[in-house]
Amino acid sequence: MSNIDFDSIRRQIDIVNVINSYIPLSPAGRNFKGICPFHNDSNPSMMVSPEKQIYKCFSCGATGNVFTFVSEYEKITFIEAVKKACDIQGIRIPELESMNTFVKKVDNKNERMIKLMSDLCEFYRYQLLINSQSEANKYLESRYLTKEIVDEFKIGFCPSDGNASIKYLLNKGYSASEIIACGVGSEMSDGRVIDKERGRIIFPLCDEYGRVVAFSGRRINNDLEQKYLNTPETNIFHKSEVLYNFHRASKVAKQTGYVYIVEGFMDAISLYRAGISSVVATMGTAFTNEHLKMLSSLRVELRLLFDCDNAGQKAAFKTLDTLKDIRVPVKVVKKWNNGKDADEILNTLGKEILVDYITKLLLPLEFRFQYLKSYYDLANYEDRKKFATYGANYIAKANLDALDLEHYIKVLSDESSFSKDLIRKMVASYTPKKEDDPYQEHYVEIANKTKTTKYFNKYELAARMLIKQMINDPFVVVPAYENSDVFIENNTYQTIINFIISKFYSTGNVVYADLFSDLPKEIADTLVDIYDTDYVTNEPLETLIKILKDEYLEHLEKKELEEKGYETSSINEQLAIAQQLLAKMKEKDSLRKKKK
Repeated sequence: MSNIDFDSIRRQIDIVNVINSYIPLSPAGRNFKGICPFHNDSNPSMMVSPEKQIYKCFSCGATGNVFTFVSEYEKITFIEAVKKACDIQGIRIPELESMNTFVKKVDNKNERMIKLMSDLCEFYRYQLLINSQSEANKYLESRYLTKEIVDEFKIGFCPSDGNASIKYLLNKGYSASEIIACGVGSEMSDGRVIDKERGRIIFPLCDEYGRVVAFSGRRINNDLEQKYLNTPETNIFHKSEVLYNFHRASKVAKQTGYVYIVEGFMDAISLYRAGISSVVATMGTAFTNEHLKMLSSLRVELRLLFDCDNAGQKAAFKTLDTLKDIRVPVKVVKKWNNGKDADEILNTLGKEILVDYITKLLLPLEFRFQYLKSYYDLANYEDRKKFATYGANYIAKANLDALDLEHYIKVLSDESSFSKDLIRKMVASYTPKKEDDPYQEHYVEIANKTKTTKYFNKYELAARMLIKQMINDPFVVVPAYENSDVFIENNTYQTIINFIISKFYSTGNVVYADLFSDLPKEIADTLVDIYDTDYVTNEPLETLIKILKDEYLEHLEKKELEEKGYETSSINEQLAIAQQLLAKMKEKDSLRKKKK
């Protein structure tokens, strides 16, 4: 790893190109702006500088270079982020390809939770093995789930009494409090702990690395009220960060060039049975920002495959709004009439029919028109007018090129029987709703807030200005600083200075964007604050060095007197020291007034 020049690699990568592959960016003078993905942002608060090759959010403060962005966005290691950025840019670094990537570390406090869930998963699986004629096994057979599929997806069964699994975990050395914290057990009024999933078929839910973090239990008879029962959120399970089967899909999506998105894990398993492993399921939850990050990280075509009933098609229609800004192609599987979902088609009509159905795809606008046609009666003028109005709005919002624009205007004209000229006028006159506005005024307001004047004493201000000059003109400032015997007392400032000097002598230059990869986040944030501040005066280097020398000596003298005051218990000595400090303050104030 030490033989790889990551700064050189970074300079080959265009940060605007990479970030634009994750979030939409639009020009803003010499920079670009976009919605910040690192907080709940509804306005373009993030600026990306092609000149400095850095990004910065003026709202939450997120900042860094291209590798920092990819690492934070995808929650991956630095090496993985470098590989991903190179892949997006289309450059090949042979030294990187031979390096191993690592699963992100699990907090020590969560290691036992991960282990507990893994052990419990094996217990559930064993319950199916010991009784092949059980009601649970008969149910799985009725759903055409073979032993190979059951093993692949680690499907199991929780005994109906709810005690056996808890006893097993206790015997493995886990405490009752740990079992409850994992969302597995419920404490009864008599103090006993029983399994929440008792009497259910168990489907393990895995994180992006394939580690079991939760379970979804499916009832096998109607004695239980809820059809599905999921593990509640815990330290290791957050619904907003889990897509069913993602850890498998991520391994094959690059080869297939697509990933199917289905509503439930039975549909995901059905596609897997049909030979399609590049599939994820939302498990009935709405898409979150984390889900979108996970999907966009695959950088392949997303194919929506929702149920063919009204609820499923409505969900697909709404999901397109959620995916409208995602930077990968999106298509929707065309609705069929022979069954509600993929599982039903596979079990009744077979694999070949299912594969044929799910490869008939519609572009987003094609699907929207199809959905609107099923919703409105085009023989009725009022409905036909609404159809044309909504269709024109969706065309206007789709950001189409000239050829696509002409095509969809013609399609909508043909479907609605209104002229192309009229449809074109409707598209051109569409006014975005307030929430779709680029928020230019709010953005300027945020940007102006960052220029609020901050107060720094003379010594601290000189240190900050020195750091900025050291970055802008390292060939002059670095040697001058090293020959000055100046030491900055502020540990963060001195760390930044030492790091800049190290970069200068190891690479022959100082590039602002290169400074972020190896700096801790809190120090990197301070560096950005220093560099982005517009200082009222621009003192020459000689003045800054003199200030740092004089002010530091004075600071040491004052500090020495203060420490003497703390150490002595004599009232007279404390009074004398206080008078000396007061005299120095008056002397300094008098000099300041003379200068004015």
